[in-house]
Amino acid sequence: MAESSGNSKTLSSMEQENDINYDCAADFVNECVLEFRWTDLSNDLIMDVGCGHDFNCCNFILKEFPDIKYLVAIDNDPSVFENADYIDERIYCCVGNIEERETLLPFEGQMDKIISTGTIDVISNKKLVFENVYHLLKPGGEAAFLFTLNHCYYNFLTVLLEIPKFRKMFKGQYDPNMYPKERRGQYYKQMLEEVGFHNVVSKVVEKKEPPPSDEDWK
Repeated sequence: MAESSGNSKTLSSMEQENDINYDCAADFVNECVLEFRWTDLSNDLIMDVGCGHDFNCCNFILKEFPDIKYLVAIDNDPSVFENADYIDERIYCCVGNIEERETLLPFEGQMDKIISTGTIDVISNKKLVFENVYHLLKPGGEAAFLFTLNHCYYNFLTVLLEIPKFRKMFKGQYDPNMYPKERRGQYYKQMLEEVGFHNVVSKVVEKKEPPPSDEDWK
C-alpha cells in the first residue's frame, strides 16, 4: 500500500516490480560491500553489465559511494539510454553485448570491479560471459553476478508444453536447457574457477515475487 494526501491506493504490479527490482539491486550491492569489503571507491572503475532501463545498481552505488571514480553502464539495447528519463552525469553509458567480446574491447583490462544482475539469466553460454568479464578486469579485479538458477514460470511452462494442444498454440521462446537441475551454485563456482577467478563464493537465495494484479491481466 502507498499513501498520498491521506488516501490509500494499491500499487500496480509495475510499481511493485520497480520497487522490488530496486530493493533487489540494493541487497546485491550491499552483499558486494560486505563480501569485498568496499569502503572507498574513489579510485575504482566499476562496470554494471546489463544496467537496464532503471539503472538500479548504478543509482544505488552512487547513493552509497558518491565519490566513485568512474561508473560504466553497459547494455546491448540502445533504447535503455535513448529513452531514459534521467541518467546521472556520473554514469558513462555504452551500448555493448557481453556475449560479444569485440564490442567491449576499449574496456579490456581496465575495470576494478564488475557487477551484473539478471543479465545472464537467459544466456545459455554463461561461461562465455564469465570469460569476457574476466578479460575486462584488471589483475586482482572483482566480479559479482546475480542470476536465476530456477523459476516457477519456467517449470510451469515445461509441464504445459508437454501437452500437445498447448505445444501447438505456444508461439514464444522456450529453451528446455535454460535451468538444468544439475547446474546450481557449486556448478557455476567451478566454472568461474576454470575461467581463472580465485576466491569464488557461491550463494543460493530464494526470492519470491508478487503475481501481476487483476488489472494487469485484463
